[in-house]
Formats: sequence, structure tokens, C-alpha cells
Amino acid sequence: MEKEMKKGIIAIMVILCLGLMGFVGFMKFSEDNTPPEIQFQDNEIVYTAGDSYDGLLDGVTATDNKDGDVTESLVVESVYPNEDGQTATIVYVARDSRNNVGKANKVVTYRAAADDQAATSDATEKTATDESADAQPSVTPEATDTPTPTPSVTPDAGSDTEAASADTTSEDDSEEDDSTDDLSAEAPRIKLSTNRVTIKKGESINRISYVESVTDDKDSKETLYKRIEISGDTFDKDTPGTYEQTYYVVDTDGNRSNEAKLTIVVQ
Repeated sequence: MEKEMKKGIIAIMVILCLGLMGFVGFMKFSEDNTPPEIQFQDNEIVYTAGDSYDGLLDGVTATDNKDGDVTESLVVESVYPNEDGQTATIVYVARDSRNNVGKANKVVTYRAAADDQAATSDATEKTATDESADAQPSVTPEATDTPTPTPSVTPDAGSDTEAASADTTSEDDSEEDDSTDDLSAEAPRIKLSTNRVTIKKGESINRISYVESVTDDKDSKETLYKRIEISGDTFDKDTPGTYEQTYYVVDTDGNRSNEAKLTIVVQ
């Protein structure tokens, strides 16, 4: 009788273990680890250096196997010119509700900024002028008895001007100090593309799209994007007002980044 009871207990424990293993396997199987897929229409895009990224999202969509259409999560992570100087590569990022991040690249026509083109043109003209001047024979001017004037120098005025200039530069530099200066080398860094956004009442907004970059000494961008936190005022697109948002990220080692501030104004 006692042996039968032991066998029964053992059988029950085996059944419970098998059930637990089956449950864990089911949860693992149903877990969503698939990132969204980004699709491009066959439309030509021309990017000029310095332009806004807004137009680069035209004709680009993103879909997820669980969430469906996640096009609103699309952002342009970066744009970099290629070696040929005529094209650029755009890096697109989309993510789903489980923070799975999908990326895709697209090569587009690239144009340098007008200032860069003007600088290149000026450099070319200067080179041509210098070559022309070098080709001309040198002429030694005749000596004259006209005395060389001695420039007047006012030390006090010059010193004051230089001091004022130095003070202004120092103030500008101090105003431009980044909040990342006090962080350790192991802490992640987060940067926003702007610090103020104005939208109309009821207009949808993707707050993550204003993250320009997030970096760490160990974690990848995909990992960091999943760990971004936004604190501050409770945002409501249907209620006019000013909402202060604070962005930060904690890496897998527990290091916390700087805080990036975004003000959202709903009119």
C-alpha cells in the first residue's frame, strides 16, 4: 500500500513537471521577438545636406507581425553621404509595441548644401587665380625714399577689446556645456533633435521620434531604444497646454544617462 502511494506521488510530480515545461515552452513560443519590416515605394528621393528629415519619410511604411501597421513609429536615424559624392544612404528605424526595433537602408540622390557648393567654387576659382599669378613674371619694384609710416598703437583700448572678446567667448562656451559632462565613461548618452514641439489639439505625435541619438560603451542602439524612459507631465494630445517631458535611458549594467528635456505645446 505504501509503495503504491509513493508511485502515485511520483506520477503526480512527473505530470506537474511536464505541465510546467509545456507552459514555459508555450510562453517562449508565443513571445514576440520579431521586429517590424520597413517597405519602400518606388519613388525618387533627393536629399540636400542640411534639409529636414520630414520629406524622407514619404512613401515609407512599416508593418509588424503582431501590431500590423506601425508606420507612425518610423524615424530617420541617420543620413550619410556615400563615397561617390552623388548618393547618400538613409537609415530608417521602426519599432513595435514590444520595443522590437527594425532597420532598413535606402540609397537616394544626394546634393551638397549651397554653402558647400559655393565654397568649392570659390576654392576652384582661387586655385585658378593662384596658378595664373604664378605663371606671370615677377617684377621688382623700384626703391623709393618715401619713409614707411609707423602705425599708432593704443595698448589700453586693445587690451579692453581683447578682454571683452575673451569674456564673450567664455560665456558662450559655458552656455553650450552639455549635461553629459558630469557622466561617467560607462554611462549612456541620449540626445534629442529639438527641445520644443508645438502641435494642434488632437494631433498624434510619436515622442520617440525626437530621439536623435542614443549611445553607450557596450549596449547597441537596438537595446538602448528598448530601454528609453519618458517621465514628466502626463501627456494628453486632446487637452491644450504645455507638457514637460524628460527622456533618459538605463543600460544593461544599470548606468543611467543624462536627462534630455522636451517641451510639447498643445494648442
